[in-house]
Amino acid sequence: MSITFDDIVTLAINNRKFRYWTEIRFTRAIDNIDTIEVRAPFDPEDAYHRSTFKPISYQSLSVDINGEPVFTGTMVQCSPEMATDSNTVTLAGYSLPGVLGDCPPPASTLPSEYKGQNLRDIAAVCAEPFDIKTLHRVDPGPVFKEATREPGDPVLPFLVELAKERGQLITSTMEGALLFWEAIEGGPAVARLEQRRSPLLSVRPTFNPSQYYSEITGLRPMKVRAKKSVQFTARNTLLPDVLRPHIFTVDQGQDGDVQTAVKAKAGRMFANMVSYEIEVATWRDQKGNLWEPNTILKLYAPGAMIYRETDFLIRQVVFRRGPSSETAALNLILPGSFTEDNPGRFPWED
Repeated sequence: MSITFDDIVTLAINNRKFRYWTEIRFTRAIDNIDTIEVRAPFDPEDAYHRSTFKPISYQSLSVDINGEPVFTGTMVQCSPEMATDSNTVTLAGYSLPGVLGDCPPPASTLPSEYKGQNLRDIAAVCAEPFDIKTLHRVDPGPVFKEATREPGDPVLPFLVELAKERGQLITSTMEGALLFWEAIEGGPAVARLEQRRSPLLSVRPTFNPSQYYSEITGLRPMKVRAKKSVQFTARNTLLPDVLRPHIFTVDQGQDGDVQTAVKAKAGRMFANMVSYEIEVATWRDQKGNLWEPNTILKLYAPGAMIYRETDFLIRQVVFRRGPSSETAALNLILPGSFTEDNPGRFPWED
């Protein structure tokens, strides 16, 4: 029995359509580069398969849904598997900016010091050798007095740390650009989901108490002959009677950036402290759009200790399709995560 899906998914390898895959999974997130994984039959006697499925070849990989691009990237892994009754191959890749997580710019661009440049300037310089576009949906913020990347360090972790100090996040676009943006704090919900009602299939919370603090302090390293270090402390008003301090060093910013970096880290604390993995039996929200990171979803699920309808921020979406099913896994976090606001009240509180 064949299953008919509403959305037409088109996979292309080196700009040539490949139709005979059996399973596909692609992931989009508010704060990570998009990734993809594809499983397909493999015939080692087929000339097309031999030329298409080549390990360590960095071929282009793209996905369209109903003619619209949803992934533009590079094949990184090509892993065959031989069994007694079949041969298969698993392809894995990342969006075009993924290479920035693996590599530094070439030696011809040294030295890797950036003085008096803002986040937009630094990102453009780092991405230019790889021919990767950078987009900024928010103001890049003030310049960095001095930002230094060790010559052998990859670009992306360096940019992520700079972005954190400006309260920003980095992801990739569906067209393969590097995107700098901010998490939304609220807005209209794209869907309302309720326990035991379609399309919601499951809800699984993950709590991480070790990442929850009563106060967070940022320190700028003390200079020679300085009277004192620059510091700022943000206090967690939702944990007033427990002492759990956290201290970190702000490496790259100017004096005035310490407060911004601390507030951003305090927001990320709520994203790390609790998250919810939900599975839904559709790729689309109740407005008919593909699920999108950085949108709001309302959820009511007493069985997962969500005792009242609660707004959540969609942090990540994993789209999955196999021979007989099509589902999406959504990672949800509390609104206010990644921003200066705390959630006010937790879903498990009456």
